[in-house]
Amino acid sequence: MNNGKIALQMMTLREVTSFGAKGLIQIDEIKEKKVYGVDETFRMVKELGISYLELSKISVTDEIAEEMAAACRAYDMHIIAPGIIYERYMPDEPGDLLATDFDRIVRRCKQFDAHYVRNGMLPRSCFSSYDGYMRAAEGLNEYGRRLYEHGIQLYLHTHHYEFQRFGNKFGLELLAENTDPRYIGFELDTHWVQRGGQSPAKWIRRLAGRVDLLHLKDYRIQLPPTSEMTRQTLQGCIEFGEIGEGNLDWDEIFTAAQESGVRYYPIEQDNTYGRNPFESLAISVRNLREMGCAGLF
Repeated sequence: MNNGKIALQMMTLREVTSFGAKGLIQIDEIKEKKVYGVDETFRMVKELGISYLELSKISVTDEIAEEMAAACRAYDMHIIAPGIIYERYMPDEPGDLLATDFDRIVRRCKQFDAHYVRNGMLPRSCFSSYDGYMRAAEGLNEYGRRLYEHGIQLYLHTHHYEFQRFGNKFGLELLAENTDPRYIGFELDTHWVQRGGQSPAKWIRRLAGRVDLLHLKDYRIQLPPTSEMTRQTLQGCIEFGEIGEGNLDWDEIFTAAQESGVRYYPIEQDNTYGRNPFESLAISVRNLREMGCAGLF
């Protein structure tokens, strides 16, 4: 298995880095309190064998961007996809907005030699509305066309929300059918596709050619102690797992991904449940190597 490269979504490390946006996702207390700056973080990720990075939920100031570019040069690493925002969910959500920060987004991609940008969340206007999906598709096409003129492709990271049905169509189908493949790609996330009641491998194949970026995240069932069991805790027993520590069929996923031309496989774990994120990342890396993915590092 040699097609594509394992990467890391830097949001995974947000709670232990000085440049991460903390508190956006509620997680348990991290056991190790030390936080790391840009250079040390990049060095530690490189020591795990990962050379490709995505950015999300980070306010990349000019100073931080220069630190990142310098760390990439020092450790032979690459930022493949800065994060951008199509529509903000909260006024203080960090990141560059397509409507107001377009020129800076292009400059940042040139600085990092990145050929993708990724919108991390379904546009707010899409939720629960067929017309919202249509409007979002139109807007994404327009921004995608403008980015394409600069050699950049716009990717939309998907969750389970996109599997809401509108008649006989999923929201994801509406976006896929009404956006131009030249401009718009879909960063499927293995955990979230599963949580949406769908097969990750099936959707990787279905969107082949538009899934250069594939998020690796396991889907784990973790029941609470018997003393804490209630109907609510039993229903909420799904966790984000380290790769290979959950229930996903990774052989099937990687077969579909290799056949479909996936180029980058960013590891992402939204919540590590008190475990230091570097430890969780190391577990995922070890398991991926043991699965036969060493050629992807």
